[in-house]
This record gives sequence, C-alpha cells and structure tokens, in this order.
Amino acid sequence: MGMESWWLSLTDDQRSQCRSAFEYAINSSPDVVDKTNISDSTMSKQSLLRLFATAAMDTDFKESLFQMAENEAVRVGDYAELHYIYLAWWNMYKRLWKQDPNYFQKLEECLKKDMAIHEIFYEKIKAEGWRTLPGYPAFKELALLYERIGNIESAILVVEDAIARSVVEETSFERRLSRLRKMKEKTDGCRH
Repeated sequence: MGMESWWLSLTDDQRSQCRSAFEYAINSSPDVVDKTNISDSTMSKQSLLRLFATAAMDTDFKESLFQMAENEAVRVGDYAELHYIYLAWWNMYKRLWKQDPNYFQKLEECLKKDMAIHEIFYEKIKAEGWRTLPGYPAFKELALLYERIGNIESAILVVEDAIARSVVEETSFERRLSRLRKMKEKTDGCRH
C-alpha cells in the first residue's frame, strides 16, 4: 500500500495500537498480525487508516491518522469511505468537546465536511447496489451542537438544509424544526 516507510516511522506503541485494531477487525490472534498480513489485507488504504485511527489512544496520533485517511479517500475519490472517516472523526471530537470546549471548532468543521459530501455519498452507495440508504447523522449532530450552545438560529438553518436535501436519519427533522422554531419564538419573546 506504499505505507512501509510510514509504518517504520511509528513508535513501537503506535504500531502496537495499529496491530490491535487490525487484529480486532480480522478477528485474528496477535501472533499472526504482522506487516505481511496488513499488506495482504483486502482493505483499502483509507479504510485501514480509519481503522487504525479509531483504535489509536493518543489524540494527536488519531488526528494524523484521520487526516491521512481523508487525504487518501479524496485522492482516490472514495466518498463512501470518506463519510465513514468523517463519522468516526467527528465522533472523536464530540467526545473530546464534552471534556474540553476548545474542540468545538474542530467538531463543527468535521461535521460540515461530512454534510458537504452527503449527496455524493448516497450516489456512490446507490451505484454499489445499496437498496436501503443508511442514516446520515451529521446534520442532526450539528443541529444538536448548535442547540447545546444556544445558537438556535444556526440549528434551524441546519435542520432546514437537511429537510431540503431529504436527509435520511432516524430523527424527524420536521418535528425538530417545529421544536426549534418554538424555542426561538420563546427566546425572541423574552428579549422584547
């Protein structure tokens, strides 16, 4: 996969984390996970990097792995995998933001990147033969994020965008929009 020099540049601990992730993914024992097995994998480079990123313990290492996965997915035009990279990436930032508000901007940016490829993702998976479209939670999550910080107007815009794009999600965007508009009316009424 052209990752040999990168692999050798990792610390022993980083390589161990990557091996553990790969071991778990292929349901194998640690003694058979080595360079040969990883390079013989049928996973794409971007999928493998996402797998490594989700298992990495160090935030900086995780971010660098997600960035590499994103770059590779964009390079080869794998927008189906790119969505799953963003999904895992923004979930990481969501957990970190709950502990440290300084992660807000990174979380917001990652959610917006995921939202930007929504249509391309669905086109790609339909072309692959998917009959049932999976949910696309980035819109709901960004609306919730804005709601949590009290930015109801931005939350409304995100929900209206989701409705306009016919986003598939387990939530009812129409009910969410109605609730948000009522919240906005209430806060606007309090200002007068």
